[in-house]
Amino acid sequence: MKFISAFIALLSLTVVAAKQRSLLRGTRRNDVDAVSPREQTCRMCYRQCPVACYVGTCGLNFGFEAKRYGASNQCYSCEPAAGVGFAETGDFLLCSAEEAAATKA
Repeated sequence: MKFISAFIALLSLTVVAAKQRSLLRGTRRNDVDAVSPREQTCRMCYRQCPVACYVGTCGLNFGFEAKRYGASNQCYSCEPAAGVGFAETGDFLLCSAEEAAATKA
């Protein structure tokens, strides 16, 4: 019985130590979960498009090329025609550097 309780105590200390190391390094497992689907799409799209990236909710008909991001309801386009005021259906919003988690070099 002592062996089992000592094993459980050692196991719990190991888990606590691993969690503390993770916190000290600044890494969290659920970091992606804290980001909205739009921000996830912007992060990917911002690096794919040479000039600007537009993200919005997917629809059936667009007057421009739109690609779906993963299994989400978010679509993106590199075409300026996707921006607000240009598209006849489904205006997409321009991704900001903040939404895309882009940093200055």
